[in-house]
Amino acid sequence: MRRALRRIARSMNLHGDFNISFTNCGVLGCDPRLVIPNENGVLPSWSFPGYDLGIPFFGTMLSLIMEGGAQKLHEYVDKRHRELGPVFRDYIGPLRAVFVNSPDEYRKIFLQLEGPMPQHFLPEAWKLYNEIRKQHRGLLFMDGDEWLHFRKILNKAMLGSNPEKYMCAPCQEAAENLVKKWKNYSRTGCTIPELQHQLYQWSIEVMLATLMGSRWRDCEQQMRSDIESVALMLHQIFMYSATLSMMPAKLAMRLKLPVWTKFVKTVDVILDKVRNL
Repeated sequence: MRRALRRIARSMNLHGDFNISFTNCGVLGCDPRLVIPNENGVLPSWSFPGYDLGIPFFGTMLSLIMEGGAQKLHEYVDKRHRELGPVFRDYIGPLRAVFVNSPDEYRKIFLQLEGPMPQHFLPEAWKLYNEIRKQHRGLLFMDGDEWLHFRKILNKAMLGSNPEKYMCAPCQEAAENLVKKWKNYSRTGCTIPELQHQLYQWSIEVMLATLMGSRWRDCEQQMRSDIESVALMLHQIFMYSATLSMMPAKLAMRLKLPVWTKFVKTVDVILDKVRNL
């Protein structure tokens, strides 16, 4: 069994580079979203024409592997949307999900189905990590009354009388700095190097600028090396997470598969760096 799982991991390009290729529709245009079953294991009762449950246990995972593995999930989902429509359900290994790229169906989720306490999609690998490391995580890792309690605290800042100053100003500043850097490449006719890595850095800068406010300008340069390091590791974490989502993560942990040990080691390091920041 260990050998079989390792072969699957290798076939998913686990050791390859984390590259993203945009399809005709583009990642932002498709915006596939996972919708998980409710606590009774029942999927939302939409009328959707598309589903292909594949073969027992593996589901359509073998089809995904043929398309390039976990790192090409966005392209695989885009292709399935074109084949099956704006809403389809899929079984990818142990993961049962509904993929949505329809604005109308999004409205049904948020207005009719979500309820006052939404149930978030929590990858098994992250739940296991939180348990073995006894980690308490943020809103995206919470559900039920716990989520509602901390969401109400956050609402005081997010839904205050002047959220534009709190959120928009630092986001705008970080975006303008990035655009300024890209314009320099444009003037010389150069291709922007490591585009995805720069976008990861930008997202981290936005969060830090929002949290630190006016102090961000004073601290940006001394934090630069840590930001670049965190951005590089985020690439790796998403790669490992995507691979672990297509196999029983608990089994990968018990067998100490390379993908699991690398996932744990990388998350350990990145959380420590984020705490320092």
